[in-house]
Amino acid sequence: MRGTRVRILVVGIASGALALSALATTHAAADPANGPYVALGDSYTAGPFIPDLTGDPITCGRSTGNYPSLVARELGSTSFTDASCSGATTEHMTHAQKPVLFGTNQPQFDRLNKDVRVVTLGIGGNDADLIDTVSACIANGAVDSPGPDEAPCADAQQVDGRDRLAARIDAVGPKVAEVLRGIHERAPGARVFVVGYPAVLPSPADASCREPLSLTEGDVVYLTARLRQLDGELADAARANEATFVDTYTSGVGHDACKPATVRWVEPVLPGNAAFPLHPNANGMADTAADVARAIRAS
Repeated sequence: MRGTRVRILVVGIASGALALSALATTHAAADPANGPYVALGDSYTAGPFIPDLTGDPITCGRSTGNYPSLVARELGSTSFTDASCSGATTEHMTHAQKPVLFGTNQPQFDRLNKDVRVVTLGIGGNDADLIDTVSACIANGAVDSPGPDEAPCADAQQVDGRDRLAARIDAVGPKVAEVLRGIHERAPGARVFVVGYPAVLPSPADASCREPLSLTEGDVVYLTARLRQLDGELADAARANEATFVDTYTSGVGHDACKPATVRWVEPVLPGNAAFPLHPNANGMADTAADVARAIRAS
């Protein structure tokens, strides 16, 4: 009789342990933070030149060290798809993109479905031609050598009393809002996170960009204001469309492209670390990943 009671007790304990184990497994699988994750975005998401390049087509410049890959590993995502591609605009969410040299990146929205639980979106800079404008300012500054009190880049954007770059950035918000609506339509169970752009230039402005980027303090002030304007458009679009904006600018202040190689998280025109010019390096991606993972866990 005593042996029977012992056997019953052992079986009961084992059954209880199995039930608890199953419950824990079910809870982990149901946790949306580590559910299927899709990353959408441009080169600031893809991480060109950061080891190791991966994906199809390879010319999208996706890296296994970009922030989506780091976030997926940190959260233990049950599945992870990186659809990002260098040069992408909001148009490439629904249209195929042919990056430089060869290959085609299918519409990024093609990776979305009803099972997806986390989506990150980093887009808008190419719609506004922001980085191309910064690059042109740097090139012109290197040739023209403007005085320290001048702001030739800012001046060049003023046409008939209108700031062309600011106007292009104003137009980004509605485009991103449309993208967010498209994400919710295709992945209705997903939590969506709009990832902002990092601190490319110093704030407050100083003379540190004169040598590495050929930018005057006046132009640093102007371009930083435009970058903050873009982040503002992204934040507003997120707020109005059931998404969370992730600020990556604040944590990156003091680590801009004009700082020494051991300090900066964004590379200058002549990179000292593995990364595309004016884009985050591995340390910058790690910082963005920490911001994004924190936001996902907190939501």
